[in-house]
Amino acid sequence: MTAETAIAYYKRGNAYRDMDKASEAVDNYTQAIHYDSSMTSAYLNRGITLRYLGQPQRALEDLTTGIESNPQMASVWIERALTYNGLDQYEQAVADYTQAIRILPTDGEAWAWRGMSHGHLEQWQQSWRDCEIGIRLGTRPSELAPVYTCTGRALARMNDYVGAISEQDRSIELDATSAITYQNRGWALEQTGRIEDALRDYDKGIELDPRDAWTHCQRAGVLEKLGRSTEGKADQEYCSAEQN
Repeated sequence: MTAETAIAYYKRGNAYRDMDKASEAVDNYTQAIHYDSSMTSAYLNRGITLRYLGQPQRALEDLTTGIESNPQMASVWIERALTYNGLDQYEQAVADYTQAIRILPTDGEAWAWRGMSHGHLEQWQQSWRDCEIGIRLGTRPSELAPVYTCTGRALARMNDYVGAISEQDRSIELDATSAITYQNRGWALEQTGRIEDALRDYDKGIELDPRDAWTHCQRAGVLEKLGRSTEGKADQEYCSAEQN
């Protein structure tokens, strides 16, 4: 009876989560855990929901308990990795993705997300390799754009600017609203001497994210290269103010 009660609360928690009623979902997952403290899926889903509610530390606690309960469930490792990633704890994220890949080596998204974490650590070769494997194994269409951004950024840092531009082109075809993709393509274009094209991408990057100081700095630089330094004065002032 206790197990049946736990399952009932768990299912109700899922229903509330599907209705975007996160707090109610957490309450029901908590009841499920009360009746069955070994229910890994309840810890998993409560952890995911707590992260959604902006409580990453509590999410980590639940996901860690879930891993202890069932260390062979790849999804719990992946969700803890995503939580670490959101906290900028990229080394821990890489370690958890590695465990998930060990358990389920055909999970393309685990490879791709590990590649993106490697990118945050500036481990460009590993980043490119993992993202490429993720693309080959299969990644949801909604997740593909940032993966191509990842491969493009890695290629640029390895001085393959033409390859980088091609990857960023693919990313923009899938999602034309990502400022970082335009920033990265702009930088690669600048390295190949396509200054006007780089300027257009920096313009778009600033349109999408007007507070990004790096892009303002880069735009000021290309405007100077084009002999239009007066136009870049405001960018340079913003850049200097943000760096101080």
